[in-house]
Amino acid sequence: MEYSFNKHELILNLEKSEFLYKDGYGPGVPIFTHKGIKVIDNFIELFERELKEKKIKYSKLVHKHMISLDDFRKAYNKINNYENEVIRTGNTCVMSDALLQNVFYLKKIAFVENYVKTVFSVNSIYREKTGKLIPLYRDKNIFPVVQIDHLVHKSKLNKTIVLLKDLYLNFYKKLGIEIKFLKASEVPEYASFELYFLAQEKSKFTKLGMIYVLYSQFRQNLKLSDEYYLINSGFSGKSLFYSIESASNYMGELFIPTSSVHIINKIAKSDKLNKVIKIFNEEKISFYIDEYEKNTYKKWKKSGDFALLVLHEKYTLHIKTMNMPVTFNNINTMIKCLIDNFYKVSTELLNYSRSNIQQNLETSTLQLCENCITYSYYGLIETENTMTCLNCGKVINYLIFNIDPKDRFY
Repeated sequence: MEYSFNKHELILNLEKSEFLYKDGYGPGVPIFTHKGIKVIDNFIELFERELKEKKIKYSKLVHKHMISLDDFRKAYNKINNYENEVIRTGNTCVMSDALLQNVFYLKKIAFVENYVKTVFSVNSIYREKTGKLIPLYRDKNIFPVVQIDHLVHKSKLNKTIVLLKDLYLNFYKKLGIEIKFLKASEVPEYASFELYFLAQEKSKFTKLGMIYVLYSQFRQNLKLSDEYYLINSGFSGKSLFYSIESASNYMGELFIPTSSVHIINKIAKSDKLNKVIKIFNEEKISFYIDEYEKNTYKKWKKSGDFALLVLHEKYTLHIKTMNMPVTFNNINTMIKCLIDNFYKVSTELLNYSRSNIQQNLETSTLQLCENCITYSYYGLIETENTMTCLNCGKVINYLIFNIDPKDRFY
């Protein structure tokens, strides 16, 4: 059942499934089809539902793509000069990070009572990258970029970080991905606290997102009060690509976890479709409706979609994990079968991801406290349970990530 797709194979499959157009606008600038945009929307909606479940109040922003070059330079003064990655025209540049505009909004309402001091933004950004480019995974035009920026009083800093960790952990679980939190110091000039979302990528590790407490220089540059901390966190389309890659490797064929149910209605005069739409909306099941064609089944098989529902005098359901279609007389029985199978697959994907990362961690970590290791190491991987240092017996809640700190990885 399992198969190890390389990224080139996966992109070819995504093109065949009509998820994105071949070659896009050139290297690093992919173009997604209507179906691809729907999958990305589902991906973002899944995260936004998690925000609401955690009862995190936020303002949702979408920004203009052109920003002031002077503002950009002032914000990153003495921090990190990556102006060579920015496209400029006159005194403006293409947005390379939504952080600046998010902070400008937070500054406006920083001292206004009852205003939410959290911003949730979804944007595309552009950075002039070199090297190997892979749609979604590593692009010049990066979309989607999902960011949460908080302006928090210093008394609420730790509480907010704990809340964010829980948010992201649950979001990735719903994508079928097991992540570990890696505390490191890759960009000390940028952030005083760095926490990365570590995932397993075949025989190596990859980072899917991060939580930063931004360096005090940012507060000075942006003229923010020392009473407040700026927390920047989020992820990009790489997380979506990774979820597709991991799921496809497990299934042995293209599988998109945030895909929609493909509905084919073969009855012209029937209220079956309206009933299905009503229940799907109530259950928050994403779907799209298509016309019946002779090659409908073959088209679905290579689409990566979880299920195909054909409406005729009954309900016929095709599911990726079932060898044969199942026909139902009752709509509620069909819906239950669909949901049960979806949760079953989600659990299997998460267990697969968890097993992979655990195996690699066993050869890449040391059960030692920071005081007992005598050489440089990459960082600390947080553990769910406490344990004791194998050298001195100290109680710890982390493992030493025993990789050379100079070997930065993406």
